Amino acid sequence: MSVTETIPVDGTELDGQKGGGKGKIVLLLVAVLLLSVGGGGWWFFLAEREPAPPGEGEVLVLPALTTTTGNNTLRHARISLGIVLVEGEDPEALEPKVPILQDALLQEVAEMDADQLRSPAGSDQLRQQLTADAHDIWGEEVVRRVILTELMVQ
Repeated sequence: MSVTETIPVDGTELDGQKGGGKGKIVLLLVAVLLLSVGGGGWWFFLAEREPAPPGEGEVLVLPALTTTTGNNTLRHARISLGIVLVEGEDPEALEPKVPILQDALLQEVAEMDADQLRSPAGSDQLRQQLTADAHDIWGEEVVRRVILTELMVQ
């Protein structure tokens, strides 16, 4: 028969080892939590983001112009524009260069025929070209877009 000897072990050592393992896990969880909160705070408050685009401001409505359409059929067109400004811009600052945009309007209409001008695609093309012209004249930081407030073709 074999004899097995039992050695008494102090219970405090075993509890201390178990507690140390739990303490390390708690410490690790606290560190992960702090890093997450710190990273989230940095991203929310300090990370560089693209600024929101400026809102639309006042609309400068230009008087209607009457002209003839170009190409095959000569028709009369009466067109009125509105210039939508960036929020905070002064409409009076645009006044001196308004005739340049009106000239661009006359040139664009002279290159379009009546059917093209009446079509949704044609009027959209006119808006886009006039917006690009307005950006060339005043800059994108001043003008958001150009709208058609009146379009009549006879």
